[in-house]
Amino acid sequence: MAADAPIGGLDSLQHGPGFLCIGGSVAVPPGRDWPVLTLELDGLTHRIAHAFAFPGGGEARAFREDIPWPGDAPGFQVTLCADGLPLATADGARWAAFTPMGAIEWFSQAQLSGWAYDPAQWLGGPDLALHADGAKVCDIPLNATRTDLLFGARFRGERLGFFLPAAVLGPMLDGIQPFGDGLVRRWSLVARGQEIAAREEVLPARARGGLDVWEGGALRGWAELEPERPPAVILALDGREFPPLRADGGRFALPLPHSPTGRPTLAVSARIAGEAGALPGSPVTLRHLPLAPGFGAGAFRALSRGRPRVAVVIPIHNAAEALRNCLASVIAHSAAPARLILVDDASTDPAVAEILGKLQGRAGIEILRNDRNLGFTASCNRGIAAAGRDDVILLNSDTEVPARWIENLMAAAWSTPETASATPFSDRAGAFSTPPVPEGMSTTELSRLCAQSSLATPPEAPTGHGFCLYLRRDAIDRAGLLDAESFPRGYGEENEWSMRALRAGLRHVVDDRSFVRHREAASFGAEREALLRAGREAVDARFPEYPALVHAFLADPQMAAARWRMGGAFARPAPRPRILFVLALEAGGTPLTNLDLMRALEDRYEPFLLGSDGTVLTLKRLESGALREVEQVALNRPIRLAEHASAEYDRAFAGLLTRHAIELVHLRHFAWHGLGLPMVARALGIPVVASLHDFYMLCASLKLLDATGEPCPGCCTDAPGQCRAELWPEAEVPHLRGAWARRWREQTGAALAAADALVTTAPHVRARHVETFPGLAQADFRVIPHGRDFPRLSAARTASLAGRPLRVLLPGHLDTAKGLGWIRAMALLDEGRTVEFHVLGTAQGTFSMPGLTIHGPYPRDEFSARARDIAPDIGAVLSRWPETHSHTLTELWAAGLPVLGIDLGAVGERLRAQGGGWLVPPESSPQAVLDRLRAIARDPAGLSRRRIQLRAWQQGEGAARDTAAMAADYDRLYRELRARRLAFARPAPVEVWLRLDLRESPRAEGCANDADSAVIYRPVPESRLAAALAGDVAGVAILCDSLASPALARVLPRLRDRRCTLHPQARAGEIDPAPGWEVRAPATPA
Repeated sequence: MAADAPIGGLDSLQHGPGFLCIGGSVAVPPGRDWPVLTLELDGLTHRIAHAFAFPGGGEARAFREDIPWPGDAPGFQVTLCADGLPLATADGARWAAFTPMGAIEWFSQAQLSGWAYDPAQWLGGPDLALHADGAKVCDIPLNATRTDLLFGARFRGERLGFFLPAAVLGPMLDGIQPFGDGLVRRWSLVARGQEIAAREEVLPARARGGLDVWEGGALRGWAELEPERPPAVILALDGREFPPLRADGGRFALPLPHSPTGRPTLAVSARIAGEAGALPGSPVTLRHLPLAPGFGAGAFRALSRGRPRVAVVIPIHNAAEALRNCLASVIAHSAAPARLILVDDASTDPAVAEILGKLQGRAGIEILRNDRNLGFTASCNRGIAAAGRDDVILLNSDTEVPARWIENLMAAAWSTPETASATPFSDRAGAFSTPPVPEGMSTTELSRLCAQSSLATPPEAPTGHGFCLYLRRDAIDRAGLLDAESFPRGYGEENEWSMRALRAGLRHVVDDRSFVRHREAASFGAEREALLRAGREAVDARFPEYPALVHAFLADPQMAAARWRMGGAFARPAPRPRILFVLALEAGGTPLTNLDLMRALEDRYEPFLLGSDGTVLTLKRLESGALREVEQVALNRPIRLAEHASAEYDRAFAGLLTRHAIELVHLRHFAWHGLGLPMVARALGIPVVASLHDFYMLCASLKLLDATGEPCPGCCTDAPGQCRAELWPEAEVPHLRGAWARRWREQTGAALAAADALVTTAPHVRARHVETFPGLAQADFRVIPHGRDFPRLSAARTASLAGRPLRVLLPGHLDTAKGLGWIRAMALLDEGRTVEFHVLGTAQGTFSMPGLTIHGPYPRDEFSARARDIAPDIGAVLSRWPETHSHTLTELWAAGLPVLGIDLGAVGERLRAQGGGWLVPPESSPQAVLDRLRAIARDPAGLSRRRIQLRAWQQGEGAARDTAAMAADYDRLYRELRARRLAFARPAPVEVWLRLDLRESPRAEGCANDADSAVIYRPVPESRLAAALAGDVAGVAILCDSLASPALARVLPRLRDRRCTLHPQARAGEIDPAPGWEVRAPATPA
């Protein structure tokens, strides 16, 4: 060896997960140039990047090289070379497993610092954690360079140190809250399961602080620890902790321009992160917080001029399975008016061509194919150009969209005139990501949770995110297309466009009412990180303000509040779609029936109720069958009959719809609400069902009675006097005839035409509305009779009438429209000699008299018992107006009483259809009606025939037409309306199945209703199965304890010609299946 030759050696050969670590030293004689040092290993030449001088060691230097190595533990020899000449060789037997090293150098409430040397942290995946008494507390990031360590000045810039100041450390240790608890703990640093450092510490609480009062739209306080080491403060709002706040400069603040929960009262407590005790001044309850108005009014104002058509543009390059899932969700959930533009950027995967081929020629779907690969951004631009004047949603092919995704994004994008774009939240979208999502929920359920927790006040962002980006066409006109030249493969193109839009005076929002799943980079794979880095550098260079805007966005308390609300929502069970029922009155048959419907639907929908007295809107939610007030909105100017419309009402209603994530509106009555209500919902993409329970939309008189109290055909008779608008103060009522009547129908006709479907309860009501509004003949206008639940249907009373008066029961609140004038006149004529009239309810301005007894009001569920106490022979419904259903007729029949009725409206229709009573002409005099009653008393055979007819009704329609049957009919309509709005899907027909629970302990589990499916399960008891089967049902789902269940054996012979699915709790037993039967998996393990 030459005298000036370097010398060297290999001291250690170590391996770990994903790396090799080789250490040694080299020395050269004085004055010689330092050689190029390399390591030869298994055919690979690795250049040693940096050799470290020994303190006082002259020209001798050490090296320690971390080399990526994906393979197993090596066994080959390693040679150290200088300028290509071997200096030393180590054989393969010297390889040993690498042992991580490290230290905890400083630990207090102010900071945790130290170091760890383990190449696996940057070559094999980070796995460094802090443990307390053997249990993991938190992960430790390596975030500091340590040039003071011999192996610390890494050539590649790896960081070996960690430094966690108080504002970071406190939240990380908050799970055990060690500061100030007085406990001695053994704290250890653990890398890849190996303890590399440890120390015992008691951590005293040294921070101080306090919570101030809420003022100036913010919650404020102070907290101090050490200079340059401010602590973090954790606020709990209504018992749920908000993300930590830094107390920079000794102060902390949480902006609260409005309540973060959507409720005016907020309980607040504060503490230092890592400590258990509350700060002075907390807890405190804030009251009368302002509520966020939401963007509903702005979105309605813009969209009321017409909802824009949207083109969904999906650039495609391979990734067939992700594309298949994406398209399935887009087709299933995209509402019209929409187009789907698929841009295939020269995919090489034949599965992509197969997928697109199946969609070729399908209405609303356009497929564009690039002859060569143009790149992601150019493909986006091609789709944008093909969209013409439509708004555009750029959607990655690795996403999955939920129901109402277009409606929600459109409302957010059009919430203000200057909004350019809207981006949803996602599970994997960087700064646009939600908290961790719960497992087992669908994308629609997650999006619904986001929407239902939102305040409809979307945070602003400096940029949209390209995984799913709604772009308004007017914004594209101003900002131009994406920059395909600078960002050909994506990653940065949406940020650059967004900044151009910002500089043009536009804005971007993050729609916290929307959630879209994102798989991330299915088309780019491992290149993603490099593409991200290059795109960010280009945007930063072009827009110097961009880094500061992003920093502010990441710290935005409105984004934190949105995620905080989502975190609370994600802890709740799977949500149900929300339906808003709109009512005027809170008393009477319609509100009670509406509550029946809400309760029957509560298993699959979350029902809300909006009431109005013309001045205050009151929103309530049904919770476990009971209504609870949620919000009130006062109008500055009340709704008045003369105009019955209000821009203020429309804005308030739009706000309620968006803030509370309503998905369908069922308008049960227009009185005291703005006639613009259906137009507001339609503008926001929310379907509307309008019910007609009276004739209010034909004439404000409500019941089509003229000034004399006589029936009016609805075309304004010449009877003297002023017709009365029953629901309105007389001073506010215009002359109801002539010109104003025509004006009234112009307004109401437009409101009805704006509804997606109409419902009434009797054929004559539908016919009369179609006669007045001929355009409704082509509308979805259904007749859905009311349903009632009766624990039992009473047998008819058969007591002899010989020698006593006929006892007639008249239920309800009787007034002129209900025939009270006739009843009084008949009582005066007869004085109880042959007929006794018994009013179970009230009679307007009337007291008991001979032949007429007023029994007073009754709770609805006590009607049959009260009727039995009175012991009537028959009932009577003597309404002077054409009733639209008559609950009293149903109640009388359920109580076993044949009924005398006026041949008008639903009373006449039902008595003619079912029997069970007698009809008298509407022009009859009181004497004529009295004579008919006397004749009934003298005709026991006729009475007996009516009782037989009544019993047939009880065993048929009376048994089958319960609230579950009514709810199934309405639910079918709701689901069909939601499906009808889809742009590309061909939804399956909605079917109603009977749900028969034969288990010894019936319960809700099994065949549960899902409002997003095409199957409705209508519960029916076995005693009413035969009656229910006579209706429109597709089949029977039977839940049983086992296939050997005696109850099942009893029922199955009746179902041989029916489609059935059997759902046994356990598999025990066998059956002889019939065609169309299917045995499904047990509901729970046996």
